[in-house]
Parts: sequence; C-alpha cells; structure tokens
Amino acid sequence: GGICFISDGNFNKGNSPQYTAEKISLTPIFSVGVGDTVRKRDHLLRSVTVNDIAFYKNKFPIEVAIESSRMGAEKVRVDLLQEDAVIATEYIQYAGENIEFHTVSFVVEANAVGFVNYSIRLQELQGESSIENNRRSVYIEVIDSRSKILLLSQAPHPDVTAIKQVLDQDVNAEVKSELIEDWDGSLKGVELLVWHGAGVKTNAALINEIKSNKLPVWYIIPASATRNQVDALGLG
Repeated sequence: GGICFISDGNFNKGNSPQYTAEKISLTPIFSVGVGDTVRKRDHLLRSVTVNDIAFYKNKFPIEVAIESSRMGAEKVRVDLLQEDAVIATEYIQYAGENIEFHTVSFVVEANAVGFVNYSIRLQELQGESSIENNRRSVYIEVIDSRSKILLLSQAPHPDVTAIKQVLDQDVNAEVKSELIEDWDGSLKGVELLVWHGAGVKTNAALINEIKSNKLPVWYIIPASATRNQVDALGLG
C-alpha cells in the first residue's frame, strides 16, 4: 500500500510531516500540493532543542527556533515556564521581512528531581492565522547525582558549622549534619563520613558500620582523646 498526503505545505500543530515521514519505512508516500500559496501573518515555534537528561543543581540550555511570516517590525516576548510558572523571559525583534528565522536560548538550573515539564510560550499577536503553534512543551529527566556526605559530631562545635558551610558550596555534594545522639544510625547512600569528635566516646556500632560499608571517613579527633579511645577506632 501507500500513503497519499494532501497538504498546502504549511503545518501549525504537532510534528513536521517531513520528519515524521522519514520514520515510515517500506511504504511509499505520494504528496499532492493544494490550497492557497499566499503566506499568512503568523509566527510559530519551529523546534525546541534540549537534552533528555539533566543533573540536579546543574545548568542546562534550552534552544528555541522561531519562524515568522509577515509579522511586521514587532517586538515579541518569549516565555519559559516550569510547571506553568514563568521562570525566564527573552525578547526578539522582527525586522519586517516576509519570512524570518530567530533563535532564543535559555539557561536553566535543574532545581527539581524527576521528570520536569518545561513549556515555551510565544506571545500572541493580533491578526495571527493560528495561535495553536505558539506553545511547545518538553519533559526533562532530572537526576540527582550528588555525592552524599554525612557530618556527624559528638557535640555542637563551630568547626562543624565551618566545615558544612564549605562543603555546601559544592553543587555536586549533598551535605547532612547531625549530632550522633540524634542520628538514626543509617549510612545508606553515604559516600563520605566526616566524624567530628571521634574517640571521645566508644561507639562500636558506628565503627562496625564504617568497616562493613568500607566507607571513606575523615576522623577529626580532639586533643582530649586518650590513646585507648583512639586505638578503639582501629585506624592502625
């Protein structure tokens, strides 16, 4: 069989038939051109280019290609929305040509984990032949790939706060600070343990967890710790 495609050559909703047809194999497509060849006043979002995956707290680009026809010398707003909330705006200036092509780039920070919906909205202008082609949506999977760091302290200490403030500056690190007495005892997902005040009290359960998980540890041992307390840590 075959496909007979009858069209005026313009499309204003969905994907371009030209690219969709390339995916249809073993079936001939016969095109018949019909309709009015006069270009109408309209502008549309021709394409949106973005990566399928982004990493949490990292920035990534969204590039938008815009095509216009007989729009005059108009200044047009282009909005980027995240879950229906406007997060960025750019402007383009049409030169009044019969046909124009423009590109707009947004740089976005991935601030939510999971599948996130971003929409691009082209300002509606009076006299457009269609407004259905003024908005496009994309979904991006945001992955949390940050290294998890657990900062445990025997007691509140200004050094603990200072260490956490420095570690928090690394966008690729997720830092959690807790007192040992409030800690739930889980090291699941932790990739680095900072133990402030190690050796002050014997904590066999924590030492066993560190060994069984083969976890990298930064031991901060106070001067008041005795030799026996330090030996109990098994540092060699």
